[in-house]
Amino acid sequence: MDLASHMLDFLDYALGPIVEVQGLAANQAGKYKAEDIVTGTFRFASGVQGAGTWCFSAYDSRDLIEIVGTEGKITFSTFDARPIALTTHDGPTEFSLDYPQHIEQPLIQMVVNELNGIGKGPSTGETGARTSWVMDQMLGGESLVKAHVTLASVTDRLSETIRRLPAQVRHCGVLRNRRTQASHPFQLPE
Repeated sequence: MDLASHMLDFLDYALGPIVEVQGLAANQAGKYKAEDIVTGTFRFASGVQGAGTWCFSAYDSRDLIEIVGTEGKITFSTFDARPIALTTHDGPTEFSLDYPQHIEQPLIQMVVNELNGIGKGPSTGETGARTSWVMDQMLGGESLVKAHVTLASVTDRLSETIRRLPAQVRHCGVLRNRRTQASHPFQLPE
């Protein structure tokens, strides 16, 4: 389910919070202890309903989200660098977007900018807690997220912790691209 968190977090951002969820989880291949297949159905606060399957023991890999509406559908990948497809009554249209050299960089930069008082990122402690709750429900367990976390409290604690770090630690962050092994330095706020 670790990869599902990114998909679910985006859907929370695009369609609103998931307010109702049910799921099934199992280990069907028996290659390790964790679940290798999870299915879920969910309802968003906006009224949109959805279903998902995450299978890590299938013979092939398919990374696909499809949102179908009354005027058409949009299909895209969470992790694969493939075009976004929009299909309407007028036919299909593809949108190719540049895939970041370091996939984590845009989100990390938004967090760093927010810690520096520049802008506001879309991911917060609250959205993370909601996504964790959804995954817990799909796995059939009690939610591990009991506390209500606010962005302000998380940001304040992170900013204070970063300020206490020695300068050489704040300036030594490196992102590594898993595919190309290229590295890119970044700097935490002063």
